[in-house]
Order: sequence, then C-alpha cells, then structure tokens
Amino acid sequence: MIQPLLNQLSLTRLPILILGIVIITTLGFSVYNLFLSPLSSIPGPLLCRISPFPQLYHGLAGDRHLWLHSLHQTYGSHVRAAPDFISVNTVEGLHDIYGHGKKIRKADFYYAFPAIKGVWNTHNSIDKFIHGRKRRVLSQAFSDNALKGMEDVMLLHIRQLCSILGGGGKSKGREQIEEGKEGKWNMSDWFSYLSYDVMGELCFGKSYDMLINRARRGVIGLVDRAAFRHYVCGLWLPLDTWHLDQLFIRRLTNDRWSFIMNSRIEATARAKARSDLGHDAKKDFFYYLLNAKDPETNSGLSTPELWGEANVLMIAGSDTTSTEMTSTIFYLVRNPSALAKATAEVREKFNDVEEIVSGGKLNELSYFKCCIDEAMRLAPAVPGALPRTVTSGFEIDGVFLPTGTDVGTPCYSIHRHASYYPSPNTFIPERWIEGSHVELGKGEKGEWVVSKDDVELARKAFCPFSVGPRGCIGKSMALMEMRLTLARLLFLFDFEGEDRTGEDGNGHLAMVDHFTSQKTGPVVSVRRRM
Repeated sequence: MIQPLLNQLSLTRLPILILGIVIITTLGFSVYNLFLSPLSSIPGPLLCRISPFPQLYHGLAGDRHLWLHSLHQTYGSHVRAAPDFISVNTVEGLHDIYGHGKKIRKADFYYAFPAIKGVWNTHNSIDKFIHGRKRRVLSQAFSDNALKGMEDVMLLHIRQLCSILGGGGKSKGREQIEEGKEGKWNMSDWFSYLSYDVMGELCFGKSYDMLINRARRGVIGLVDRAAFRHYVCGLWLPLDTWHLDQLFIRRLTNDRWSFIMNSRIEATARAKARSDLGHDAKKDFFYYLLNAKDPETNSGLSTPELWGEANVLMIAGSDTTSTEMTSTIFYLVRNPSALAKATAEVREKFNDVEEIVSGGKLNELSYFKCCIDEAMRLAPAVPGALPRTVTSGFEIDGVFLPTGTDVGTPCYSIHRHASYYPSPNTFIPERWIEGSHVELGKGEKGEWVVSKDDVELARKAFCPFSVGPRGCIGKSMALMEMRLTLARLLFLFDFEGEDRTGEDGNGHLAMVDHFTSQKTGPVVSVRRRM
C-alpha cells in the first residue's frame, strides 16, 4: 500500500520538479549573462542580453535589419543584440570584422545552410581551408574571359525583357498591372524573371523562360523560402540541429527542400548533358565547375559539391541582382532630376542600343554608376549583419571581445551612418563624385561640397557585396548584368512612377529581410523614347 502511494506522489511532483529545474536554469543563465559574462558591459535591451529569442523574433518577422538599426540609434556603435552576438556599426569595426588577416571565422550560424551535412559550398563553408579550395575553383568561372563569354547569355535575355516592355514581345504571364492599362509594370517582378532566366542559363544550360512563360515563376518563391529558412535556423541553431524546424517552421523547411531537390535535378541533368556534348558544351558556370581544378591540390568538385554550388549560385546570382536593379529604378523614378541626368548620360554616350556592351564606354557612365551605388547603399540586397566568430580575443574598434563571441556589422545600418553619409536617408548620387555641390535638407549644413576624403570614407563604409576575403565572388558578374540591363532600359525607354507600391512608411524601398531581400514594386509606366 505504501509503495504505490509513494510512486503516485513522485509522479505528481515530477512536472513541478522539471519546471523548477527549468526556472532555476533560466535564472542562472540570466544572472550570468547580465552580470558575469565578459560581454555584460556592452549595452543592449535587457531581453536581448539574456535571450536569443528577440533576435529570432525579428528574423521571423523579416525586419531584423530595421531592428538592429534602431538599436544602434538607441545604444550606440556596439550593441549586444543577443547574449553572444555584438552588432558593431562603425567603419573601423566593419574592417576589423571582415577584413584580411583577422582572428575571425564565419559563425556557427552557417551550420544551418548546407543541404547535406558536411558538404559546404563557397558561401557557407566555415573552415578557411575548405573555403579557399572552393573559391580557387569557382574563381575560374568568374575570370574576365569567362564573364565576357557569359555576356552573350545576359544580352539574350536583356533583349527579351526590352522587347516585352516595348510591346514587341509576348508573355504568357500577367504582363500589366491591370488588364487594359498598357505600359504599367511592377519592375521587381520583371527584374526577378530576368535574373532567374540568366542564372538558369548560366548554371544549368537552359533558361527558366520566366520572361515569356509564368509556369515556372514559382521557383522565385522557393528560392526566397530557402534563404529564409537558412536565416531563421542560423539565428537559433536548435531549429536545425534538433530538427525543431520540422515542428515550428515545417512549411518553410519543406519549401526549402523543394528548392534543393529542384537544383539537384537541374545540376545532375546539366552535368550529364556536358558529358554527352564533350568539347561542344557551352562555357557556362557548369563548364568551369566540372572542369576546373584547384591549382594547389589539383582536385575538382564532387557531385554533392556541385549541387551545393548550384544552390548558392541561384540564390546569390539571381535574387540579389534583381533587388539592386529594382532599387535603382525605385529611387530614380522618385528622383526625376537624377533620372533625367542618368538617362541623358546614357543616350549621349551611345548611338544605338546594341552599342551598349561591357567595356570602356559603359564604364565611362560615371553618374549612371553612382545612381546604382546610391541605390545599393539605401537598399542593400543583404541588409542584415553577416555573423562572424572571434577565434582569439581581440579589440573590434576599441572594444575587446573574448574568444567565441559572435559579431557582425549590419549593412543597412552602416549605409545610413550620418558620419559617413551626410543626409543619410536621402538619395544623392552626387555624394560619390568629388567636387559635387549638394543642397542638403533643412536643419543640416546647407550646401555640401563633396571632398575627396568624403568619397573615400563613403567607399570605405560601402559594403553591399561585403568586404575582405569572404566578399561576394560574383560581384563583377552582378555589376555587369545590372549595368547592361539598366543602361539599355534607360536608352530605350522613358520611366515614370505610377503609385507608391513598394514603399515603406518613410518613402524608401520596403525590404523584408530573409537574409536576402523580399521586395515588390516600383510600379512604373514605360514608354518608348521619342
């Protein structure tokens, strides 16, 4: 009689015991993080200093970049945004964190990215030696000769976009914003179709044909979902390591897996086609990935590694490029004087649209290029802070951080730092041109004559492709596609904003931070030049 009674009593107390352990453990971690941690002197909101969940919440909400920016405005240059993550919003911190020869590696955040555990790609590899081998192999696909050979692929699809916008092409999808109202276009959609068609051709040897057929446009959503799942799981790794993503973000995880399987199928088919064609295969990315050897080890990429590179090329090479083309048109149509000046520069330089190819004449469009840079400043494609881990304690812009601390500089915030960018929330392409005279807004210093030092400081803080040894390997390709597309569009068409689609509450391009950016708009009218 007594033993069963004791057993029953123990069972009733078990939940209380478990709850007590949880409470005591939570309090213990909270006390340590608030008072005993080496990071306790760095300011930040109370909940952020004791829990990773505020950061995870804003990651799920898609506004982490805005949240970090508001924290820096409140707490200053160094902010403790999570118990073990410090956000640093200074140009010195940017280069301390991401520059060459630093005692820093990519953070464990990136463990959430590989589709196959242990198989890393150029973007997510944490180990510097693995990254070095992959980057040496992949860099052969981004050489000047390789990019020049890929220009024809870009131009094929850019011409197709221009034809559709001009009314000479046919699309099986929803071309206009409202049926019957010709010439109104949501440019974020069309830049996405273009960039995915280009990357499909370069990665897999065949276009998705999104510009002319809406049937495959669902891939865009899958790519965004894949990046979003990586991001959220990276912000709280138990979602990935304990497979809690299957419980809490199941749809997101399933969509990410659909994208991965799609990339594998396409990559495997491309590898087989390359083998069948032999020397007749065109020199796209897979040509280089299948044939390139690491000059130091003489090794190439395995099939799972090819899958991994295909994943990152599709995400990094399409979504980011379309965001920056979208942001450029967004800010130009909202700044008519800048639009007129950039358009005039393009039309004065070239006599025919087919003259617009990569090379000297395109590179001479100084104001046009400054418009693109200014749009990338205000709307960077990856707006958040790319996390790194301190491998041996050292100072980051005067603040000592111990070994194991995660740290990063939020691109969105440093691009709006008033010390580096006067009138930081205003679209001013002239800020990139030495000697320019700029009229600043009310309450500021009136006319600003841009000095050489102003431009150099702005350049030093500019990081839309990140900086240092882990900076974007595809920067040259992205800039080529952006410049070719936008120059041809400005040469052929007159653009005018139609409504406020795509704006946030402050009149800027509204971006949802899914690691890369989800966006919409601008809706513009497009008319052939007179």
